[in-house]
Amino acid sequence: MNNQDHFQLLGLPQRFETDLDALERGFRNIQSSVHPDRFVRAMDSERRMAMQLSTQVNEAYRVLVSPIERALYLCRLHGVSPDTDRGVGLDLAFLNQQMEWREQLDEARGDLRALTKLHEQLTQAQGERTGEVQRLIDEAHDYARATELAREMMFIEKFRHSLDAASRSL
Repeated sequence: MNNQDHFQLLGLPQRFETDLDALERGFRNIQSSVHPDRFVRAMDSERRMAMQLSTQVNEAYRVLVSPIERALYLCRLHGVSPDTDRGVGLDLAFLNQQMEWREQLDEARGDLRALTKLHEQLTQAQGERTGEVQRLIDEAHDYARATELAREMMFIEKFRHSLDAASRSL
């Protein structure tokens, strides 16, 4: 099973739009059959194989359940590396939007209504990008642009954590 991609491993079509119930079922079915507890009395080689497959299934599930990770994984499968360590290649308008959101967060600290409004903006921006990534991957097969948007989604998700922390401090 080492030569299978995450989608094949879990019995899913290689698409961004994923049936999360089917993902869950595929994960549980395989995991229950290879769980290390089932191989306690097996030979060492069988226990190692079960452990390896269990690890692969866990990793596949972790990647595919996350829209961002799933998008980046699909792009990698199609030869586009996300280069997520640097801001190089991000759209200038999005970079400006990031700065605006950061300023809004600084101004909104201590103001639940302003924090809620900013949260709504982020949710809308994330939803728009998720829909566009789905179209770019599943229909247009534009993995380069999908990677750019997935990287934007990563920023939004990380920024949402800062926003959530500011909200919890009230």
